[in-house]
Amino acid sequence: MQSIGGFNMLIEYFIRSSKSNVVRVLKRSTIFATFLFQIFSGIIAYIFKTGTTRRFWFFNIPVPADTNSSTSSFREGRNGWMDKLIRTTRHVCSHDETCESFVMKEFKRTTTFGFMVTLLKALVSQTKFSGGNFLSKLVKDFDYRLFIFLSSFGSLFKLLNCLTNRYMQTDSPRTSTISGFLAGIVFMVYPKFVFFSFGLSRTLQLWWLHYNQTTTNRPKVIELLEKIPFSTLIYTFSSAFLYQCRVFNPSETPKYIHQIMTIATQKRSDTLAESYAAMIMGLA
Repeated sequence: MQSIGGFNMLIEYFIRSSKSNVVRVLKRSTIFATFLFQIFSGIIAYIFKTGTTRRFWFFNIPVPADTNSSTSSFREGRNGWMDKLIRTTRHVCSHDETCESFVMKEFKRTTTFGFMVTLLKALVSQTKFSGGNFLSKLVKDFDYRLFIFLSSFGSLFKLLNCLTNRYMQTDSPRTSTISGFLAGIVFMVYPKFVFFSFGLSRTLQLWWLHYNQTTTNRPKVIELLEKIPFSTLIYTFSSAFLYQCRVFNPSETPKYIHQIMTIATQKRSDTLAESYAAMIMGLA
């Protein structure tokens, strides 16, 4: 988990500091960044649906163990609001409950999760906890766009997945990919480097695991690569590199690195960075 976090921040740093024209468009165009995030989301949804591997993401996908189970047959009495949108002659989704109940449960879960994460973020940002300003400052620091992103991503995916399954009359990796791609549009609400880099790293990680589990005749190079402790190497390299960037290129370094170094060094890293900046300004 630490290696993934370090790799995410490494990607974020390279995006921030890159002078490439493509990366410049990525940083300036929310539409382009959202489109790439939608691709990541679609690939992740596809791999989840195949059932080969699972890792944390903003939504999960039920995969039936037995395709001949009762979930593949239509259940009478399913005349909910979804039937008014797309009427189906049989129940094709992998979940046992109605689609309406399935989506509402996910909405409640993601709303609670999004609220708690956003509230915690607002509380952490507090510097003064006394007086009557606490509540007003808490409301001010509450990131509503982050809350909308976290609370809507998973529920929107499951809503789209149920509708897509009904429309195409199948619950397959193809419908999950379409739903994952469309649900990724919520990135436009909160287009932050931290989620973009997380989507990229998670896609690469899941693709690698999926490839190793589904490919029988793998090249010997791949088998040799599996023996290398990449997690340890990535964590070591990313930590050393980002700690150095905190001093020599602080404006492009992720905020988390600033915070962790400030705490770990008791603000000595801040003094070092300011001294280095003063020295460079003196030489200019």
